[in-house]
Amino acid sequence: MLAFHERRKRRSEVLQEALTLQLDACARRSGVDYMVLADQQGLIIARSRDVCEAEEVAAFGPFLADRRPWSGRVPCESGPRDASIAPFRLGGQSVYLCAVGTQSKRVGGEMIQAQCGVRRILGQ
Repeated sequence: MLAFHERRKRRSEVLQEALTLQLDACARRSGVDYMVLADQQGLIIARSRDVCEAEEVAAFGPFLADRRPWSGRVPCESGPRDASIAPFRLGGQSVYLCAVGTQSKRVGGEMIQAQCGVRRILGQ
């Protein structure tokens, strides 16, 4: 019999907490400050950290990355922030994954991992 090794260290059966843990793990591995998942109206679905500016970044997601990924500086009340925003389809709707903070080469891969994790958690 083969032994199964679970690579995830923190997990939850609670949907919102599971999404937060997924985004937090990807944000930490990529080196960004936080990740936020927004809906088509720019409202937060989930975020890796509870930061006030996450709402501002989420609101820009649908406008900056309407049909393709976007990278640049997002205007926030606390000052412009480096961000990458990637749109993807989830349950027939567009959603926007935002990675905020210093961008590294690992961000793109971790955003793909976050998208896969979100789909897995939500059963999509």
